Amino acid sequence: MSTTATDPPPPHPRLWAGGIDQYLTDNNITCESATPIEAGTSCYIWRLDSFSHPDYPPSEPAVLKCADSTPKFGDAAVSPARLSTEVRALTCSAMAEASRAEPSVRVPRVLTTTENGFVMSWAGDLNLLDAFRSGDPKLDMADIGKRIGKWLGCLQVASAASGAPGFEPMNPELGRFYNPGGFMDQLVQSVVTDGEESDKILAAMRSKETVRTLTAWDFRPMNNLLRCSGASNNGSNNSTPDIYIVDWELAQFGEAAGDVGMWCVEAMVLEAKHGDRGLLSSFLKAYKAHAGEIVRNDVFVCKVAMIIGLMLVYFMRIAPRLWGSTEQEVTSWRGAAVDFLRAGAAGDLAWLKRSLVGILLE
Repeated sequence: MSTTATDPPPPHPRLWAGGIDQYLTDNNITCESATPIEAGTSCYIWRLDSFSHPDYPPSEPAVLKCADSTPKFGDAAVSPARLSTEVRALTCSAMAEASRAEPSVRVPRVLTTTENGFVMSWAGDLNLLDAFRSGDPKLDMADIGKRIGKWLGCLQVASAASGAPGFEPMNPELGRFYNPGGFMDQLVQSVVTDGEESDKILAAMRSKETVRTLTAWDFRPMNNLLRCSGASNNGSNNSTPDIYIVDWELAQFGEAAGDVGMWCVEAMVLEAKHGDRGLLSSFLKAYKAHAGEIVRNDVFVCKVAMIIGLMLVYFMRIAPRLWGSTEQEVTSWRGAAVDFLRAGAAGDLAWLKRSLVGILLE
């Protein structure tokens, strides 16, 4: 039977012969307790308290992330070994270079690998999506957006220069999304119902190539964790928390425009619903300032626009559950998706300059 997001997932990967205790024993993991973390729809995640590691404080929780041959929610076939890609991403030199440039933004540290999984350092349990929705006035959202934008620009410049060795131009798990006749085609055709027009948009999406860099694919505020602690590297207080960028299992040597467009989608929906606090504009300004030649052409902005359109359609299917969107908001954003798709495909720079991503053309 197909598993849906409304069904409870299994307590652990179906591949396991036993439960979490047996898995910890089999992989030589010692901890006081392992508590499931209800996050994500693909992998299984536990908080490990008093995790034993020679180079990690026992007072600090750790995180165990494990994959299965199907997503946690769903029955599509996926590789249970796919987290090896995330481990490579978290440990690559471009990540270190980006965090040297912006020390308050980083990724979790890989502590050890396990069968179809790994243990990483604790990165907090408050994501930027929930933090924004909470409306906490102490959090400077413009500053948070600025730091994430700078970090992403630095990461992309570094990984474009190195060629991101060890990463495919397309993560194998994303083939069903992008290949002709796949999910991308279906999404565009669902909002642009004229066959000739949708074909032109899809052709433009595939022909307008931007610089390739290391990308996370699911790069958005929900996967940006905020942590306020005494170990902060931002030299400030709880109003400017450190930021951890998580969820790299779909990492690839993909187009730079992809992660920019994905982040913009969630940020613009959040600000439209809960108020403009400078999150999106500061992100785009800082990204543009640090992305160098990657962003300095019209094709890049057109591709970002088309990705925004595509991902708006993608997420509007689950927007009521994900973002609390109303039926009216979903209809409005689907209309906006068509506008972004058309403007990007046609190279309508006048429209794009007036849009929410017009900052990239200033």
